[in-house]
Order: sequence, then C-alpha cells, then structure tokens
Amino acid sequence: MKTEINPERKDLLSTSVRNAYGYIANHDVKIRDGTVSFSEFDLAETIQAMPQKRGWARRRQHGKQYGTAFIAKYDERIREFFARGEEDTSAKMQPGDMLDQLRIDFPGCYSLPGENEIRILVSTLMQEKKEAEKNRKALEKKQAEENKKMAAALARGEEYNFNSDSSTPVRKKTVKFPSTYIPHIVKCVENDNKVKHSVVYESLKLEFIQDGDLPGDFPTGELVNKQVTYQKQKLKQINLKSLM
Repeated sequence: MKTEINPERKDLLSTSVRNAYGYIANHDVKIRDGTVSFSEFDLAETIQAMPQKRGWARRRQHGKQYGTAFIAKYDERIREFFARGEEDTSAKMQPGDMLDQLRIDFPGCYSLPGENEIRILVSTLMQEKKEAEKNRKALEKKQAEENKKMAAALARGEEYNFNSDSSTPVRKKTVKFPSTYIPHIVKCVENDNKVKHSVVYESLKLEFIQDGDLPGDFPTGELVNKQVTYQKQKLKQINLKSLM
C-alpha cells in the first residue's frame, strides 16, 4: 500500500485558497491594491440618493408584499371551480387547471391571477370548509344532548319547549309532577303494565275528586300520560334487572 508524500489538505483554509486561485486563474476576479484610490470611489462622493418619504424601507403589509394582486376580480369564479369539485370529485381542479380555465374564459386578458394566488385562495376555501364542518358537528352534538335532556324531562312529566326564535331547544322553567299523585299511578301500572293512559287518568280523577271539584294542583291529562309512560319504562327496567 502506497502512502501519499504530500496528501491534499481538506480543511476550510486550504479549500478557500484553492477556490481563490481558480477564480484568479480564470479571470473571474481581479485582485487590486487596497491602498490605491479608485475612480469609482471618487464618484460615490458626488452621487446623491433620491429623497424618500419616512418609512419607505418598512416591510409591506401581509398580502401587499408582491405588488398588485388580481385574485379579487376572479374570486367568485374560482369559488365556483372549487364548489364544482366538492360536489363532483371528477370535476376537481388544481390551481394550475383553474388558471388554464381562466385563460379560456377570458382570452387576451393580462390581469389574471398567478397560480400561487389561486393556491392561497383554494387553501382558504379548504380551511373554511373544515371550519364549517367542525361547527356543524358541534351543533349536531349539542342538538343530540338537548334532545336527550328533552326526552328525560318529558318522561318526568316536565315541560321542555323549543324557542320560537331558534331551532335549538331551550329549557324553560320546569313544571314538576305533583308527588301526591305518583303513588296512585305507580299502583295502576304495577297492577297492569299495559294499562291505557286514559284509564289511569280517569282513575286518578275518581280517587282525588272532592265535592265535584279536583284539587288546584291536579295534573293535566298530558302530564299524566307522560308520567304513566315514565313509570312503565321504570317498571320494565326493574323487571329486566330482576331477571339477570
């Protein structure tokens, strides 16, 4: 095995020297004496820069960095392309395809947006779609929770109404079923778990009528029906547990 007598150095200094030598040999650069005065330096003393308003060097605002944007003029058209692709995946278009279609729709027009501008708008539309889907799912979840609460309230014989100004149910002040009448309803359901609601209501009236009048807190037929349904479901669950 032969050993090189003068192996090539591969550190930063030697590499820089080799590159500098190559630039000089190829006349890419010229080395001049720094102590000599150059005419271009003398000219710089007499050149005056154009006066600029204060703040001219500040970075432009977001969206205005690269001069005039033409996307606003074609915003609606690009939204149509996007919506068409969402409805039919075979009609989905990439930003480049959208730009080609704009060239066809507006022949000879030189104010068309760039592909990058279209891509930014498409990304914004995608984000809007995701946000709308997120809000829709959140609303559906809230609606399902409200429906559960409503079903539970109705089963207990309480009021739960929808707000006329909104599709979202709003729970109003609940009207609790008077506890005085529950034992009689439970007794009727235990005796016959298929008893009709109207039979229970009539039985309840006969039980509590006094001198031809019913008590002031006597429940309405609708509340009695809901309470009967609730007690039937409750009895059914108890019977299922006893069989397990």
